[in-house]
Formats: sequence, structure tokens, C-alpha cells
Amino acid sequence: MNPKPGPRFIYSPDVLLILAAALFGSPATAQIQIAGALFVNVDATVSPLGNITNITNSGTLGGFFEARGGGTTIPRIAIAGSSGARGIQFDGGDYMQHVVAPGGVLVSAWRACRSCPSP
Repeated sequence: MNPKPGPRFIYSPDVLLILAAALFGSPATAQIQIAGALFVNVDATVSPLGNITNITNSGTLGGFFEARGGGTTIPRIAIAGSSGARGIQFDGGDYMQHVVAPGGVLVSAWRACRSCPSP
């Protein structure tokens, strides 16, 4: 009976360089890169936990995002993952609308953005 052949390893200089870089190289780091102006920029990290009725948009479109549906359509500030960071939790039926001011009129985004094509 012939013995079962063992695993065969093929060593290539490219594979060895990749393994060496993975084992001994410095860890990869990345920074957030933004391509142009942000239309929407909200920060819920300092908001209190619980329902959120509005939040400021510090992006170029300005204004606020407001929960206008009431009842079960109001999103909430919740802890996101295990990091302890806060975020806005939308559970599927929740939504917020872009308004000029809390309780104010809705913003038509394409009119607020001079470089955006009209619908």
C-alpha cells in the first residue's frame, strides 16, 4: 500500500515577501477622507440617550433634521456597539425630515444646493 502523500508547499519569493510584510510590517492606518463639501453632517455623540426630536445639521445644507411622524416613527439615541459611542438608531419605521428650523418648513435639498442638478 502506498502511503498517502503529505501536503505540498510551494514557496515563491512573492509569497514570502507578503508574509514577511504581514508579520513584521507596521500596522496600517487610515484617515477619513472627504471628497468635497458634506451636505449632511450630524453628531449624536453628545446627545442624551432616548428619543430624539431634532438634531442640527452642520453640513453645507444647514438646517435641522426633525422627527415629524410622532408615535413609533421617532428615532432614538442609543449606544452603538461595544465602544460606548452614541448614535441615532432607526428601527425601520423611524424617519427624520430636513427642515429650516425645528417646527419650520421642509428644506428642498436641490434648491439649497446651487451646484446640484434639479430633479
